[in-house]
Amino acid sequence: MTRRKLTLIFTVLFTVSALILAACGAPVANAASLKGTNWTLVSLGPVKDQVSAVADVHTSLTFGADGQVSGNFGCNSFGGKYEIKDGKIVFSEIISTLMACTNEDVMKQEQAGLKILNGEDTYKLEGSTLVIYAASGENALTLSSVPGK
Repeated sequence: MTRRKLTLIFTVLFTVSALILAACGAPVANAASLKGTNWTLVSLGPVKDQVSAVADVHTSLTFGADGQVSGNFGCNSFGGKYEIKDGKIVFSEIISTLMACTNEDVMKQEQAGLKILNGEDTYKLEGSTLVIYAASGENALTLSSVPGK
């Protein structure tokens, strides 16, 4: 074989190998992909047995470009800070209003959601879906992007 053919073969093998490795990797979310985005809650709870968000209840989760996070899981508004660090999302200084929720399902939804937005979590961003996994990995929030907000 000529040197030119060997070079071509190695180039093709290297390119194919790189494409295969890239396809096998999990999608990596980054800070830029969350900054300035808005989400609505779709489901929550145990990763393998999520329950739908309470119907006809407005929910939101907003990641500001300034590292601030805010939202509402159905009753009380909340806010705090977020930071993307080593492929994880770190929530801190989350505070919430303390209004009484008349709907028990909404109150449970809110408590479960706020429990997940506490400390260092992992997350996966694929297209218009964001999943935030509790530090334990057992529970998660699944959210859908809200375009244009």
